[in-house]
Amino acid sequence: MSMELLPNRDIEYADFKIIFRSYARGSQMPFHTDPAPRLSIVVFGELEEHTLQYSARAHPFSVVAKPEGITHRNRFGSRGARLVSIVFEEETFLPLAEAAGLPAWQWFHSWEAARESVQLLIAINNEADEKEVKEKTIQLMASLLPERPVKQKTPPLWLQYIAERVEENCHENLLVQGLAEEAGVHPVYLARAFRKHYGCSVKEYQHRQRLQRSLNHLASQEASLSHLAYDFGYADQAHFSRTFKREAGLSPGQFRELLRKIN
Repeated sequence: MSMELLPNRDIEYADFKIIFRSYARGSQMPFHTDPAPRLSIVVFGELEEHTLQYSARAHPFSVVAKPEGITHRNRFGSRGARLVSIVFEEETFLPLAEAAGLPAWQWFHSWEAARESVQLLIAINNEADEKEVKEKTIQLMASLLPERPVKQKTPPLWLQYIAERVEENCHENLLVQGLAEEAGVHPVYLARAFRKHYGCSVKEYQHRQRLQRSLNHLASQEASLSHLAYDFGYADQAHFSRTFKREAGLSPGQFRELLRKIN
């Protein structure tokens, strides 16, 4: 899938607006501040964002919460990028952000955030009224949770290794017993430690990673659904389609069609 610079587009509502912006491949934006707080969703391409203190890389359906006044710069990937942003008035954004417990600036890459982003894009594409679009935006903000509880200690290095192993090999048939053997710990200890630090079982974590990566590939590649099903360890295309639709609310084919309309 190639990225041509598509026209900018704005949809105005009473308390906020939706803006569509495209960025050329390899382009850069110097340090700047946005004039209003926003949530931004990457719907195509990749980018790097750097503030004065932190850096982040974003891919399709990464989401950033960005208050007004955050100084940052951007570098866009080899295919460019397309972003959809919900731009708020400050007095509208602050109560929502505080209620959701959002930090000053952060990118989120979870399956939950991607799933709620898809639901918001469906509402926008269907020309839903302001009340429904705002409802979907609230659901998206509520999904922007840290990958582990704020008060939770950093996972030990061996457990971080296991999480990375699951992320990088989410298409494989990974078993807790095998992972525990790699880490040199008892399987029950690993399972309990993983749930404590990551808020879910190893299997559920792998399931989310598989869905997230399949969504990224659907957004950025023209590979056939059967090929993607094979790559991500599903039994066949039908299994992949059923699982994706159950979790995302639309089939892989419908998802691609939505992106064509959005883009």
